[in-house]
Amino acid sequence: MEAFAFGQIGLMPGVFYDLLPREWTNLVDGWNQKENRREQSEWERTRWMTTILLNPHTKKRIKPKDLIVFPWENKLKKDRKVWTRGEIIATINERKERAKQKNGEFIQS
Repeated sequence: MEAFAFGQIGLMPGVFYDLLPREWTNLVDGWNQKENRREQSEWERTRWMTTILLNPHTKKRIKPKDLIVFPWENKLKKDRKVWTRGEIIATINERKERAKQKNGEFIQS
């Protein structure tokens, strides 16, 4: 853990030893997200450059996604359900009722 903190992240020992476990977890999560974004950007740049290099030599114009679609681009947004206002309110009320019954409380709000 110290090697990662001092070497990869670049923390000073005093800062590292003063971190709470929750702060350390947040720091590592943030660092991992930053590195993932950097790596994704590099892959997308490579795909873009390859497309530019190939296009003069092809009859049909190639788009970057014609070469490869990366896993982080495969997340289909059409699978996500769009909730209406009524559905949201009904779900909130249903969960409130379940919470009241679970706790043995039947308080009217």
